[in-house]
Amino acid sequence: MVKLLTKQDLAKRWQVSTTTIDRWANDGIISPVKGLPSIRFNLEHIMQLEGTEIGKLSPLERKRLEKKIEQLEREKEELEKENAELKDYVRAIFGQGLKFMKEVM
Repeated sequence: MVKLLTKQDLAKRWQVSTTTIDRWANDGIISPVKGLPSIRFNLEHIMQLEGTEIGKLSPLERKRLEKKIEQLEREKEELEKENAELKDYVRAIFGQGLKFMKEVM
């Protein structure tokens, strides 16, 4: 889906007035999207003007990243389980220490 910016969005992004945006559009410096009832600017076009590229992921790269995310989620679950076990172990040890202290005193 194409992301569109209003004049206000673009003015805020570039820290200029909406009048300046109107002037640049009239001068042909920036081009609003045609066929819409209100003035909107295509974000990809704006980012090209700014020198920022929107890189779409190749299907292979997307698949690699999805697998990495799944792997990291599994690791997170394992670490959370291990953390819970360690907490239980520390509680048991601490509890035994308190019990011993009560017996000694």
